[in-house]
Amino acid sequence: MSNEKQGKKEDQNRWGTEWATRTARALMELDRLCSGHAPGEVELRGIKLRLGETDRAETLVVVTAWDDAGAPIVGFGNGMAPSEALVSTINRVVNGQIKWKEDSYG
Repeated sequence: MSNEKQGKKEDQNRWGTEWATRTARALMELDRLCSGHAPGEVELRGIKLRLGETDRAETLVVVTAWDDAGAPIVGFGNGMAPSEALVSTINRVVNGQIKWKEDSYG
């Protein structure tokens, strides 16, 4: 195998490993969020994925939760690939960067 092909394969393997590690960390954070919450954290109620109609449509992630006062709230995330949409939304919840709104359907 040429050095150029070997380099491309190593880049692909490194990207795959980084993606798998990032996904595993997000899922571990989701497990933590679902098993309990600290004071000031939201309490997750559910996560729904709405897949796009075509392969070029974004995936919508809907996160429902209760705030620290017990009121129902909802937040949204999105991404082209379902896995990326879920991982990025989980990370935004964990980092406190998701924008929560009152859940009038809750």
